[in-house]
Amino acid sequence: MEFLWAPLLGLCCSLAAADRHTVFWNSSNPKFRNEDYTVHVRLNDYLDIICPHYEDETVAGAAMEQYTLYLVEHEQYQLCQPQSKDQVRWQCNQPNARHGPEKLSEKFQRFTPFTLGKEFKEGHSYYYISKPIYHQDHQCLRLKVTVNGKISPCQSTREETSSRSDLRHMRMTRSVDSVQFLPFLTTDFNNLSWLSYGALKGDGTLIIVNAVGAVLQTLYILVYLHYCPRKAKVIQTKSTQRLSFLLTIATLLTSTSWTLYGFRLRDPYIMVPNFPGILTSLIRFWLFWKYPQKQDRNYQLLQT
Repeated sequence: MEFLWAPLLGLCCSLAAADRHTVFWNSSNPKFRNEDYTVHVRLNDYLDIICPHYEDETVAGAAMEQYTLYLVEHEQYQLCQPQSKDQVRWQCNQPNARHGPEKLSEKFQRFTPFTLGKEFKEGHSYYYISKPIYHQDHQCLRLKVTVNGKISPCQSTREETSSRSDLRHMRMTRSVDSVQFLPFLTTDFNNLSWLSYGALKGDGTLIIVNAVGAVLQTLYILVYLHYCPRKAKVIQTKSTQRLSFLLTIATLLTSTSWTLYGFRLRDPYIMVPNFPGILTSLIRFWLFWKYPQKQDRNYQLLQT
């Protein structure tokens, strides 16, 4: 099965390579003189907005270009007038930053698990305009972004490439030496969370891709447990020597913080994927309490 998926996964990852499109957002950019300044992107590409920056300290602060950028509908784009503050996307308000010009980035992805994220669709156009913060320049800076192309079905299965190499190693050596278990588990949870999100959205591509990924990751986990009976049978051996206590603490803290954050936002897409991390961490803490780690006593007594 791993050899069958190798060329398909390679093709997926090559298609998923993202391009970055840079736009210098200032009144001296000649491209803004064109009333139909358009940037063409594909799904998973990035738009990088470079804000105005001044290295000359003699320029007065009120004369420096500073903008509030909005993501608006086509009608507001034509009028160059936002409808509400809810349309604010970014602010270019650090024109003399010591680290250099500000860079504001937008990723054109079809789905996002975050509440405040923006979802984009292929074949659609999106419109950005700006309003000056201090200076009185009435020039309208506006940008049209058109999303072309098809989405690559590899957004949730890029981890499969490294998983296949680990699977090959386990089959050849019949051991799990130098193979980490956590990537298999986290990738499986990632596939399952995106699968549930795709089911809620009714998106067939997202469902199929992540269903296949979840099945493969589950198979990798079973193979790992098959070649690692000692790690899989902690209770039978009554030993936690193979478990990492520090990793358990880190997993619990990370999963708990994200779950609380999702609970505060009332966002199930953040809470549900992180709750299993809390549960598995508590189970491992119980194992550490039940079978405490003992010092290595594989030594010989000194002869006197």
